[in-house]
Amino acid sequence: MKRWKVSAIVFLSIFAITSCFSYSNRETNQQKAANNYITTTVYTMDVNQSLEEFANKGIKIEASYRDGSASLEEMKNNSDKIIDGIVESQVQFSPISVESTISVKKNIKGNKFDKIKVYQLGTIGDSEVLQENKKYVLCLGNQGKPNENIYYIKGGMQGIFLIDNNNVVAYDNIMKKDIEKFDKNTVFTNDSNSQYNSLIEFLSK
Repeated sequence: MKRWKVSAIVFLSIFAITSCFSYSNRETNQQKAANNYITTTVYTMDVNQSLEEFANKGIKIEASYRDGSASLEEMKNNSDKIIDGIVESQVQFSPISVESTISVKKNIKGNKFDKIKVYQLGTIGDSEVLQENKKYVLCLGNQGKPNENIYYIKGGMQGIFLIDNNNVVAYDNIMKKDIEKFDKNTVFTNDSNSQYNSLIEFLSK
């Protein structure tokens, strides 16, 4: 009888320890997933020697690839500036960063500028870099001071919306799903009922 009791106690003790470890490990993994979702990684590099007009301003490129949003609504609220415009020209600002000059068609949010400069890590022609002569709606973060017209794209490619014949091409799955909702959403009442007009209307509210 004593041997049975001892065995039962040992078994229950092992079970309890294993269960606690399993629960603790599961909780840790959940916490890690949550932390990974909200973590923001910022890459900063000095490129102030690359262009004469910025030579004495000490500009740095900041690309926040994990400051993403869980919805288009959140992206809209988190952006310092939102514009509708066309990439007018590009230069290789440094060996690993691109400067795009954008002619602004519509200032949707933030300080109003006729032209802005957007900085991205990469080289001209890369798939994740804006393309010259293409039309975009962009969700942006301040790259310099709030009154300067220099920006980076929020969430890496998440804040890029390419406009193609009034259709919206999003590069992020979360944004794609929200854009697709425009096709079935009766809230938007613009004349052409295009994805592009629906996006502008949504971001302007």
